[in-house]
Amino acid sequence: LTSGILHPPFYHPSAPVVMNFGGIGTVIGHEITHGFDYQGSQYDETGRLVNWWRNDTREKYEERVKCFERQYSSQVEPVTGKKVNGTLTIGDNIADNGGIKQAFKAYKIYTATKEQEMDLKLPKSMEQFSKEQLFFIAYASTWCNDNSKEHIEARLKDDSHAPATSRVLVPLMNSDDFAKAYNCPQGSKMNPVNKCLLY
Repeated sequence: LTSGILHPPFYHPSAPVVMNFGGIGTVIGHEITHGFDYQGSQYDETGRLVNWWRNDTREKYEERVKCFERQYSSQVEPVTGKKVNGTLTIGDNIADNGGIKQAFKAYKIYTATKEQEMDLKLPKSMEQFSKEQLFFIAYASTWCNDNSKEHIEARLKDDSHAPATSRVLVPLMNSDDFAKAYNCPQGSKMNPVNKCLLY
């Protein structure tokens, strides 16, 4: 990560802490998760090319990866109407899911160990949301974009990242914390019974 990312919507020094955890926190968590994906499993703590996973660890990992591949491959990008390639995008899909989980956990640890932050003035339209809900709103806002259909179609063919809608919706569908924050009924679209979890 470079300092160039330290601007809204990822980070602002005057933003409520929860918004920064939902923004830059999820990006940091995403990058940390890469250390424990297929690529990261090939390098030890000194950066040497070493397979440090046991065979049973790799087998369990690959089993869980298949769940993510199926889940993302079932997603339809709304602008183009084309399906996401869950195999092509698997590394970053897993990192997105891990990043949001780690950042939310870090936020909860932070709030349990620090004095409660002063509530900074939010726009009236945001006052209705809990801090947990604001975390997920901040996360989703990092993926706001306005790309042409042609641009999205090109990215669907060869980009290792899923389109923005999938990068927002699927990790939230897999998040028990999101379902709890928004009271999503079990079995609903945003709280499916069968979730994909890496850990």
